[in-house]
Amino acid sequence: MISKDEGRTWTAPRTISPRKNPAPLLTLSGSTYLYYGADGLGIPTPTCSDRGISMTHCPSEVAECAPPNDILTFDHTGEDPSVFKDHRGNYHMLFNALPYRCVPKHQQGGHAWSEDGFN
Repeated sequence: MISKDEGRTWTAPRTISPRKNPAPLLTLSGSTYLYYGADGLGIPTPTCSDRGISMTHCPSEVAECAPPNDILTFDHTGEDPSVFKDHRGNYHMLFNALPYRCVPKHQQGGHAWSEDGFN
C-alpha cells in the first residue's frame, strides 16, 4: 500500500511476494529486492532442512514484481532473512540458519555477505 499524503489515504493493498517472510531491501533507484524463505530449493546434502533463501526483484513501487524464481541464494538452510547494505557497499544478511526441522536449536544465527547482493 502506498500513501502520498502522509497516511490520510492509501492505495489498495497488493501482494508483492507469495513466499513467506520477505525481507525488503530498498535501493536508491526506487527498486526493491525481496529475499524470502522457501521449501525445496535443492540445498546440498547433508542438511537438516530443504528450506533455503531466495530472492525476487520489484523494479519500482508501482510495477509488478518479478515472479519468485526459487533459486538458492547460497548453499545453506535458512529462513527469516533480514538484509542491509553497509557503509562500504557490501550487502549483509542475518537469518535463522537452522529452520523448523533442524534440532537442536543452539547457535542457530546465520550471516552471509556479498559485494553485489546476488552472489
